[in-house]
Amino acid sequence: MYFSDQYLKKTNILEEPTFLKQNKINIVCIYSNTICLESTLDIIGSLEDMRQSGTWIGKIMVGGPHTSVGLDSLPDCVDHIVIGEGDISLPKIIDGQVLDRVVKGEKVQDLDSLPMPAWEEFIHLPYDWGHRWLNTYPMYTMNTSRGCPFSCTFCSVNSVWGKSYRFQSPEKIIEQIEVLKKYYGAKCIYFREDHFTLNKNRVIEFCELLLKKEIDIDWICETRIDDLCDIEYQKTMKKAGCKFFYIGVESGSPRMLEFYKKGETREQFIEAFSISKVKSKMCCKFSPVIDVFSLLGQPYYCPVQPFFGLLPIP
Repeated sequence: MYFSDQYLKKTNILEEPTFLKQNKINIVCIYSNTICLESTLDIIGSLEDMRQSGTWIGKIMVGGPHTSVGLDSLPDCVDHIVIGEGDISLPKIIDGQVLDRVVKGEKVQDLDSLPMPAWEEFIHLPYDWGHRWLNTYPMYTMNTSRGCPFSCTFCSVNSVWGKSYRFQSPEKIIEQIEVLKKYYGAKCIYFREDHFTLNKNRVIEFCELLLKKEIDIDWICETRIDDLCDIEYQKTMKKAGCKFFYIGVESGSPRMLEFYKKGETREQFIEAFSISKVKSKMCCKFSPVIDVFSLLGQPYYCPVQPFFGLLPIP
């Protein structure tokens, strides 16, 4: 197996007619985001040119988020396209058990059954292993859940992972963190997933395990605001090392929140932010810092109404 991140650093490996042959690569699997579509098409074109010239005879497969929303943008020369999750379906395609060109990926129901990511393949690459507001280094990303039960109109998550929320157990998360600390010197973990705090029992148990095992690790996560109105919940996470919440606020306008079908209110945002801001001012520093994502320029968006003017922070 050979791993290359063309988005991180473009290489000319596919411009060398002998590279694939010398490395005995007979299948090229491309993970494509929509933002990388142009590069994806360039790679596919280069591979097809090699096949037409006879310098390489192999198969081209494409997966990743883009296949779920942009199937028609991929050329006919692609041998297999996996929509959704590829953990189960991709090996079946490689083994010849699945012959279809377009494959709806089977969902992994037990995320604990997944192996540890092959960190050894990319840990040496020049990614930014830090965080702009934290001094802890290195910081590694983890994804411990899939799916989202909500129906935000601007989001493509449901088309990729589906609406069923599946997650790794606290024990599995701890196991992976211990490996990252022991072998790769991890100082911080970024849980880069859509709703890390959705299952409160799981997160509380995870925090309790961190404290019980005295695992010294900072961590941050992406999530919704729903559960963060709970002071004790924020306090537990802070005690276990949580430093930041990244929240998809999207807008301070009730009208736009309803248009987005967020299922959250302006009042909930203000309440959760108050826990973080006001309590810190009172020197009860038990709440992580909150950073937000926002959407601008969407249909019916009114630029006359400033985002932060509609969402005052105490």
